[in-house]
Amino acid sequence: MLAGRFKLRTGNKVIGETPMLVPAFSSKFEPAIGKIIKQMPEYINGPILISAYDVYYKDITKIKVPITFCSLLFLDSGGYEVSQDRDFADVVHDDYKPKEWSKEKYLSVLNNWSYKRPTVIVSYDHPQNKYSTVRQIRIAKLWFKDRKNVLSEVLIKPEPRSKMVSVDHVIENVELLNDFDIIGFTEKELGRSILERMENIARTRIAMREKDVAKPMHIFGSLDMLSTPLYFIAGADIFDGLTWLRYGYVKGLSVYEQNFGLITALPLDSTDMYTRMRRVVFNVDELAKLRQKMDNYLVDGDLRKLEQFESHAGLFSSAFDALRSRLVSRGKEVI
Repeated sequence: MLAGRFKLRTGNKVIGETPMLVPAFSSKFEPAIGKIIKQMPEYINGPILISAYDVYYKDITKIKVPITFCSLLFLDSGGYEVSQDRDFADVVHDDYKPKEWSKEKYLSVLNNWSYKRPTVIVSYDHPQNKYSTVRQIRIAKLWFKDRKNVLSEVLIKPEPRSKMVSVDHVIENVELLNDFDIIGFTEKELGRSILERMENIARTRIAMREKDVAKPMHIFGSLDMLSTPLYFIAGADIFDGLTWLRYGYVKGLSVYEQNFGLITALPLDSTDMYTRMRRVVFNVDELAKLRQKMDNYLVDGDLRKLEQFESHAGLFSSAFDALRSRLVSRGKEVI
């Protein structure tokens, strides 16, 4: 079994345990994202992810610090907000224009953050800066050198002149990853198909095990009822994304907001805001159910425990068989 369980610690205190599903918030989805965050304390008590970019420009987003309702806070470096790239599920406003962003601005956020909740800091990345995999790791190591009582996450990005992460270079230097608490990748930069991304996650996990690098893998931009379990059975552990804000999780699928209201039998005269809030709360519940399914799978590796709905029947077993075949062709046997 490629999936596993990890405990996140600061000192001797356990502050989180994988598998971990992390609702994300970003002004790239909604300029007034702070208004949505204000309504979440009643519904979320687990981990969340926010961007340092949105914290810095709080006069626009109205994010008020400290955020104290979550159990664990992932503080992303802002690379997503300043890029023109889109996640697979992105529905970005056509008039979205990022503001100026730099390492110095990120540092100012980190230096003024309250840290009243356990915090994971993600290494700095910017779409204009591309380095070799080894250099990325070395720069991130220096970034975290003097930071105490936080968890460190290195986000591995594509090398110059490439749109995909060099998984071969990650594997060649996998022992260097022991310097961090969490290893991160963005979903769309791990491959050109679901199977290729699963294979690259699995190859990385196998290499980490062979070199005793017992660290959780975080997949940025993946948080739904289908791709998240697939990457989980391939060996990833932490998943975040904005899909839970964009769509409704209904019967294991991500559906358009207006369809969510119809499928879940909301009154036809329900306002858009009422439908949105019902959908967001519903999605939080569905993520909790999915996490429990993932926990159940870890007990004995029975893939049927991930099949929440009839439409899922056989899907995960078939995908895992395809993954196993790919790995066997590379000389890696997975039981």
